Amino acid sequence: MKLISLVKYLFKIPRSLAGEGNRKTLKIISSNCKNKIKIKSFISGDKFENWTVPLEWKVKNAYVLDYKGKKIIDYARNNLEIVQGSSSFKGFLNKDELKKKIFTLKKNPNSIPYITNYYSKNTWGVCMAYNNFLRLKNEMYYVNIETIKKNGKMNYGEFFVKGQSKKEIIFSTYICHPQMANNELSGPVVLSALVNKILDYKRKNKLKFSYRVLFLPETIGSISFINSNFSNLKKNVLSVFIVTCVGTIEKFKLIHSRYKNSTSDKIAEIVLNENNCKWEPRSYLHRGSDERQWCSPNVNIACCSIVTSKYGEYDEYHTSKDDLKFISNKGLIKSLNLYFKIFIEFENSVFYINKTIGEPKMDVHGLYPKFSTKKTKEFVKDYMNVIAYCDGTNNLKMLSKYCNIKLLDLKKITETLLKKKIIKKI
Repeated sequence: MKLISLVKYLFKIPRSLAGEGNRKTLKIISSNCKNKIKIKSFISGDKFENWTVPLEWKVKNAYVLDYKGKKIIDYARNNLEIVQGSSSFKGFLNKDELKKKIFTLKKNPNSIPYITNYYSKNTWGVCMAYNNFLRLKNEMYYVNIETIKKNGKMNYGEFFVKGQSKKEIIFSTYICHPQMANNELSGPVVLSALVNKILDYKRKNKLKFSYRVLFLPETIGSISFINSNFSNLKKNVLSVFIVTCVGTIEKFKLIHSRYKNSTSDKIAEIVLNENNCKWEPRSYLHRGSDERQWCSPNVNIACCSIVTSKYGEYDEYHTSKDDLKFISNKGLIKSLNLYFKIFIEFENSVFYINKTIGEPKMDVHGLYPKFSTKKTKEFVKDYMNVIAYCDGTNNLKMLSKYCNIKLLDLKKITETLLKKKIIKKI
């Protein structure tokens, strides 16, 4: 199945933070990956820090009628026409009363905005294009919003494959936005294809690292997952990539981690540069939701993201114009190929860590002359520089860059340091 075809198939399934639409979406995605994605859940009411897993939310009916009986708002037409998380309401409102409940985008007057209100009780709202909002007449309108909020499950998808190392790389995306293509479905669809490519690779090769692919509701999903698996994640995760907004053919944007120096940042830059990709950097100050969770100070797990049309930067973002026309199969494939190259870069990498506290005494290992002079310091300089950067986050390419040593010479140095048990592989 073409990636764009899977996007089309999933496009009109109603999704939110928790509900049947998410389960249906995950089942379809998993079936596209030989059912290797396990559908898991958190229970409504579960608490993580000061966050609470929400109730399931379902829309039975939602529309607004004018005096002629015409639907000026209709959830069945577009899921964005109701504020996500709205409670039920039935009744007549005049124009001024209704206007207080309508959300529009004056700067994007032909688009329906995506608005959420998941965590407030007994509130509701509707959305419409600003140009249609201007056409509202001074008359009575009938509002019929029937929604169900109930205890249930907040579902997520997880694929895990074990490699020779317990150290793992995570690719994560969102499955909670309704009826948007680039900002929602491009990520899950690209990662479903990445799962298949990892499985194909595994049939022919032994995996060096372990890999986990997550399909989570945004923010609350990652907070719940991180809190529930914190010890294992801190111990074993080497790198995290948030995959979203990857459906267009625009140049790549790398959203860095807080200090731009994590393993994720370094691998991303290597792959982008070695494949002559056109790309631009973005500061962590302009991050999305789940990067905030993985990079938060008390989590601090290496995380960055590579997108094409970046959230918050394109006019169609969080609107009805982020539709099937906005993305392309070519854009999806372009992003899939990039993330698969990131996977391959990890599989071709070895990361090193210094085993000693402080510098090792080099003469004990036969790597330092008996007499210390200016010349002897030059003799061990490359060894000492390599050791100084063996902190577990650098592969050979990174060490070569930082230490200004050719790869061939560097391999000999690392082999010697491994043999002397000064450093070790992770």
